[in-house]
Amino acid sequence: MASLFRRSFQVVSRVLKLQPEKHFVGKDFDGNNYYEIPPQRYFLGLAQQSKAKRIAIPPSGTETSMTTFKFTNEWNSWLQHKRDNPPTWEEIQANEIKRATIQHRAENLQVPKPKVQEKTKTPEKDEEQTVESWTDQK
Repeated sequence: MASLFRRSFQVVSRVLKLQPEKHFVGKDFDGNNYYEIPPQRYFLGLAQQSKAKRIAIPPSGTETSMTTFKFTNEWNSWLQHKRDNPPTWEEIQANEIKRATIQHRAENLQVPKPKVQEKTKTPEKDEEQTVESWTDQK
């Protein structure tokens, strides 16, 4: 009964455009669009959403599933509500330059190979040392 009610409400909300409005927030270098849906109070207060929902939509015409959908670190932290404001173009560009510089330095880094030291042989002693031999040396 509840699923029938929910399904009929979804159909009515689509017809009457009761679905929440999404606000365009930004776009990244890959063409992904980022949106924010403000907090909503649904039909008769049956359910409510306390936080704004944040979503990303890949560019149209791409064959990308959500499992292979890649975000920059800045947009990913915004999507997960770890930061309040969306990243700016300048911030993303500066961080991309830093990442490329670090990647280039890591590729050109020459790590010295550790030297293998030969074990030094200890000279063999003429006689074994025992407790009695220590006491006999008086």
